[in-house]
Amino acid sequence: MKQLHTSGFALILIALMTAACGLQPSAGLSDEEFAVEAQSTCDALQTGLESAVTLEQRSEVFGEIADMMMAFELDPEKAPQATILRDNMAALVESSQVLADAIHEAVSEYEWAEYTWMIFGTNVSAYSNETGIFGMEILDVDEVIVQNYMDNWNAVSDAAEALGLEGCKLASDS
Repeated sequence: MKQLHTSGFALILIALMTAACGLQPSAGLSDEEFAVEAQSTCDALQTGLESAVTLEQRSEVFGEIADMMMAFELDPEKAPQATILRDNMAALVESSQVLADAIHEAVSEYEWAEYTWMIFGTNVSAYSNETGIFGMEILDVDEVIVQNYMDNWNAVSDAAEALGLEGCKLASDS
């Protein structure tokens, strides 16, 4: 019983000393620590994207990477860029799925078996792989959907660049 009392006293003493010094116990990784720890996660992102052809497949890769990043405990004050990267990677999963659905719906009116799409500003254009680029059409995709996807995409890339995580920078998409 006496040992329990001493342990409790020691914990109170440590808490009081920490508060008096203005120190907070570290609750998570800093940007610098995250950059080291997340290197293999970013390498996995690039490996996954190399084999992902469709937006749906890319969304699955983003989801796997977002799950891996959520496992890192971050201190938002010490890791603002890592927090932006992690949160926007998670948001990119949903925004890419919404964009993929919107593109499929818009392309369905053309009855193309295979097509290539690209983003120009907030517009999505596509063409049939059979007829080529000369048959390009501007698709009826809500600009808000495209903007949301691009905002998440750019936030991931910008945060990755700030952290020096080249593997998490996203190349131009189409």
